Amino acid sequence: MGTSIGIDEIDDIERMSEVMRCRGLSLGGLQTLDQMKQRAKKALRISKKAFLALTEAREEVERRQKHLLELCVSTEACLNMMSDKDYALLELGVKNLKNQLAYHIQRLERVEYVVLLSGERDSKKSMFLSLILGEQLLPDSFFGISSVVCELRYGETHKLVAHYKDADPETGLPSKTIQPGEMAVNSQQIFLQKISWFFQNEDLQGSVFDKIEIFWPNNLLKERIFVVDSPGFGKSPIMDEKVKVYLSEAFAVICVIDSSAQQRRMMEPIKQFRKVCLDHPESSSIFPLFLCNNWDQVSQEEADSIKNHVKGEFRKFWPEIDPDSQIIYISSPYATNDETVVAEFASLMDAIKSTALQNSKATLQMQWRWLDLAISRMTHHMKMVMDLLCPLTDRTDVSDLLSERLRYVDLHSERLRYVEKRLRSVEDELNEHFRKLADDTVRELSKHLQSCEVMEKFTSWTLEDVPHAGESWEVTEDHIKKAFRSRLENTITAWEEKNQILFNTRSSLVQLSDQRFDECKNLLPYRYLENLVITDAAAASGSNTCQSSNDFGAAQIVMMGLTSPIWVPFVLAALASSVPVVGVMTLREKVKNLKRSRKYGKDKRRFIVGASHKYLCKVVQEQQLSLIVKEQLKDVHVYLTKVSSRLHELLAADKILCQQLRDETRSREEIKKCYGRLREMIVREKEKMALFFIKELQSMEISRNDLEWDQASLLGNGASASVYRGTFRLPGQSEPTQVAVKLWSKELNECSAIGVLSKTETLRKLGFPFIVKFFGTALLKEGDQLRVIHVLELCKENLMNHIFQNPENIPGSSGKTFVKNNVLYWAKDVAAAIEFIHNQGIVHRNFKLEKILLSQRNVVKVSGFRLSEEAKIIADTMTETDAYLAPEVIRCKEYDNKADIYSFGIMLWEMWYGKRATIEKAEHVSDQEAKGVRPPYVQGAIKPPTGWQDLMQRCWDGKPHNRPDAAECHKLLIAFSQEVYAPPL
Repeated sequence: MGTSIGIDEIDDIERMSEVMRCRGLSLGGLQTLDQMKQRAKKALRISKKAFLALTEAREEVERRQKHLLELCVSTEACLNMMSDKDYALLELGVKNLKNQLAYHIQRLERVEYVVLLSGERDSKKSMFLSLILGEQLLPDSFFGISSVVCELRYGETHKLVAHYKDADPETGLPSKTIQPGEMAVNSQQIFLQKISWFFQNEDLQGSVFDKIEIFWPNNLLKERIFVVDSPGFGKSPIMDEKVKVYLSEAFAVICVIDSSAQQRRMMEPIKQFRKVCLDHPESSSIFPLFLCNNWDQVSQEEADSIKNHVKGEFRKFWPEIDPDSQIIYISSPYATNDETVVAEFASLMDAIKSTALQNSKATLQMQWRWLDLAISRMTHHMKMVMDLLCPLTDRTDVSDLLSERLRYVDLHSERLRYVEKRLRSVEDELNEHFRKLADDTVRELSKHLQSCEVMEKFTSWTLEDVPHAGESWEVTEDHIKKAFRSRLENTITAWEEKNQILFNTRSSLVQLSDQRFDECKNLLPYRYLENLVITDAAAASGSNTCQSSNDFGAAQIVMMGLTSPIWVPFVLAALASSVPVVGVMTLREKVKNLKRSRKYGKDKRRFIVGASHKYLCKVVQEQQLSLIVKEQLKDVHVYLTKVSSRLHELLAADKILCQQLRDETRSREEIKKCYGRLREMIVREKEKMALFFIKELQSMEISRNDLEWDQASLLGNGASASVYRGTFRLPGQSEPTQVAVKLWSKELNECSAIGVLSKTETLRKLGFPFIVKFFGTALLKEGDQLRVIHVLELCKENLMNHIFQNPENIPGSSGKTFVKNNVLYWAKDVAAAIEFIHNQGIVHRNFKLEKILLSQRNVVKVSGFRLSEEAKIIADTMTETDAYLAPEVIRCKEYDNKADIYSFGIMLWEMWYGKRATIEKAEHVSDQEAKGVRPPYVQGAIKPPTGWQDLMQRCWDGKPHNRPDAAECHKLLIAFSQEVYAPPL
């Protein structure tokens, strides 16, 4: 690539023309040497910007990859320390563990970074490619073909390697190479002319080449960035399969679209690109950049209309796309000579860098989640084995320990039998639900297609719409099939856009399956340990920070496809020539008769009207429409099958693990020696991974610049954080919003990262009307230290103060109906929040009245979620709020969400009587709790209603399995409110 000084030194037009041709620059409209230099300098500035944008992005991605690679290698070392028996059991939870880890390591070790450039032949991507590279690397003939992928790589000299689909017809070799030595003069233009024939003479079957590689001494390619130029998506299934390989490895993906094309044709590449991504799970999370080229050819009057149309289409086919950052409208750099174009292209290069970083971050997040899953499985496996075989107890009697272990194993073996029975019941329920919803959808669609309005519109054909006659009936018949299929797709798409029947069907199926399968998953005894609070700091480090795609992440892919376009199966298009009334022979005989009488050209509209009517009458039969519905619900059905199979695999793994624990013969000392050091290594690995995720991969939703607070606005201090009143400027709002700024006390480091990440991921899951709203996360940099900020909804006070400090708000001492109404409705809403929390697989662990806040409108908001390592402290430090602790918590036993229900029962007592529930201080408080000592009736106070009293006592039952779940509490309080009280004022 030359310099601006070199360009200034050129003093004749012929030499300047040669330089511009080498750079792939158009000479159109240029008349003087100065004009040519000005265009060349402009292109040079653009190329330099592209070089910086891509190399800076590559360096950033490479740094992150190197860090994650180190974590993978450390994890591999941990795996190699495991015994064969333990590894075999671990692999039942994470399939092909070592092979998958080796695959991720291989991907992270890559040294080349792919920029995939895709576009139609007339989208002028050649101009864009030349500007990025700073010179022309492909002959003009290449951009007219549609069936060859071309890779542009760095080489010390020019070289072309053409890979044949079959073999070179002359030599029989799989490829052919052209090198500079075969040319008399090592000239760029001569080389381009020499290789141009490789890209010519494409016939109906496409090119004879499968792929072409060009090696070039280019500065950008030398930076280990190689460019893949591919035809537009949807040209052929074979070509799409080729492109999928590059999509999964792509550093940046750029789709060039011709803005001057008709709107329908303009959006077709986007639809096809989306379909390719949905068909390839590894490509479903990419961040492509859509470049609408030739924008200077769009009139000012049409510009806004086209932009609105493009945004609307993206909302349907690619709803997660950000139109402002991922759709760029750009003019030809030769449209004008002012600096506007340079600035426009500079913004484009910034967008390429941004999407490249986002794309790579999404890929690294997937790899990180898989690695986190593998390490979490290792942690839980060792934790469970050590707890069972090396319990923290002072007893030394071996027979007692063995007896307790066998009792524990027998208990969970019984649970596994129950889970297996429950899973079969769930599978039957979901299959029936799937069948019913599919049948309902078919009936609704059939009813719509049989309506007079649809029938009239479907059979209305203008002469422009009627398929043209081909040179043979077979060609004409194919045109008819495509026309009928396209019209049916458009009709069903319009129906779906208006009614959202398929969308709702898919959503219902996915939501119900997630709910039912999660219930089964949580019943698994050993997988269930992952959602329990275990009184061990090491186990706490294994909190489920992020769900891995290795388990149930396929739901995300299914949900991403909810608004995917309608594709009518080709078999339905074939009905145009297969229905009995208009059978193949009948159609052909008609055409022959029409041709013989030379009437086909005159009567083809009437023929198509009649044929389309008969076609639609056949299609509307439910048997035919079920093919369309099944096609749209296919991925849901696949998802249900995969999740069910996965649960069966986990169930089988737990059965084997049960047997291993029963047969274990190693001594306590042997087990501690085997697992002790390894567990320390894994915990350390988890800490490093959490810090890496927060600093490198987690998106900080809130910029520190949009957040304001000061030390004088302190609302409260806690053991782990301080809360301030602040303001946050939400996107699209002119006035800032009042928020609570929670600043973590501890520096963000390896020791604190797990807690921060776990808390953040928990808050993200809890979007619910009766839970404090979480706006997002920011980082505060103080010197070399980082501290985490959580931005939350600002509430006016907590419910304890609102009731305790205002006697008129205490139902136990106030005879006013509205006071009882308010407390009842608050309790109902708190129960709804608990139900939602538990459905997410989360245990609150810190449930007490002061953690229930009141919004500015007196709506209850649950807050104060505790992490497992924080929960451990409460078993060691007794306070005045001991009454909230369930017996199993005080005894330092494993506990689940039923501990929250116990706390809810105590909360009901406090809400009614307006005072703190305490247990008499005694030497053995936990013994009193376990024996059923609960807060007493307050003398002289108004007794709570019978329903309230019964629920309260059931919630604080000493045995967890006797307590109701949150859903039952919510249901009872709803019924109670409807029976007893009118709505609150």
